[in-house]
Amino acid sequence: MGFDNNHFGGLVNQGKVRQIMEYLSQIPEEAEFLQDYVRIYEKEDYPPLGKEEGLEDILLCYQKYYREVFYLEQPEPECRERLRLRLLEQLPHASRELDIYALEDGPLRELLAEKGLFLKPGSIGGYMSPFIWKKSEPKTYHVELPEGVQECSFLFAEDFIFLGWWWYLSMTLHRAGAWVGDDGIITCDWRSYDLSSEDFNISMLKHEAQHVMDLRRWPNISDVGLEYRAFLLDLIYYESENRLHRFDAEASMDDPDNEYAVAAYLICERFANHFQTDDFDSISIPQIQEYAGQLFRESTKECVEAFRQCI
Repeated sequence: MGFDNNHFGGLVNQGKVRQIMEYLSQIPEEAEFLQDYVRIYEKEDYPPLGKEEGLEDILLCYQKYYREVFYLEQPEPECRERLRLRLLEQLPHASRELDIYALEDGPLRELLAEKGLFLKPGSIGGYMSPFIWKKSEPKTYHVELPEGVQECSFLFAEDFIFLGWWWYLSMTLHRAGAWVGDDGIITCDWRSYDLSSEDFNISMLKHEAQHVMDLRRWPNISDVGLEYRAFLLDLIYYESENRLHRFDAEASMDDPDNEYAVAAYLICERFANHFQTDDFDSISIPQIQEYAGQLFRESTKECVEAFRQCI
């Protein structure tokens, strides 16, 4: 059995560290990779992330949080509170009354700004997931989508120090390549993409532009709804790859707060029911594109009815 990046990525996106280690233990060629997990999660030998920038103790707080919640499988709210208390020790001037979100968006952001660094605070898929980087450059794109052209403002970020929990759990192999801020600006880890590829033009540009369009039309749309509609764009536009395999690896209903896993599950379930098969290799790319387009149109109709706001 060789290493399957889709399967590995699915386990990462579901936060299943023990299953990752079990999977790697079955592949002799990945023995060294497995030892990276053993060092962190069994031996608590954490890498010195952010040492050059004086952030090692801050990022150690997050590393311990990830070990507790993903490997020890302790209740996330309890782990989050311990993370908050550890961060307070590193931010002695911060009010102890601040919750974790206010702590990140206030004192932690201020500390990083003093060092000339940028921060995306908050959570992804139900888990705290800060991004910290050194440089940003503004860009503007006009992105063609199924329901029109969306103008988007981007910040092309680079020189990352920390890229959230997917990046950490995968030993840097997987990451969130872009995200939409409350101001509608999309920050993009552009150096992780080939700018001429489908990955960049579809999974990044179209995906994030769809978020911008949907949030402007329907501010109350759920996180699952946002990801479901953006994931469908992969299936509508990709011509070189059957993306159902990737979604199948990520699909899970185990954690309702993980919008990515839930959205992937809904898509795979609907394709399996529609085509009466769970062998996604048997579904051609044109069939995938056609049915994904149908699901997207149905989703738009549901949103219009639910939020009583037309496109």
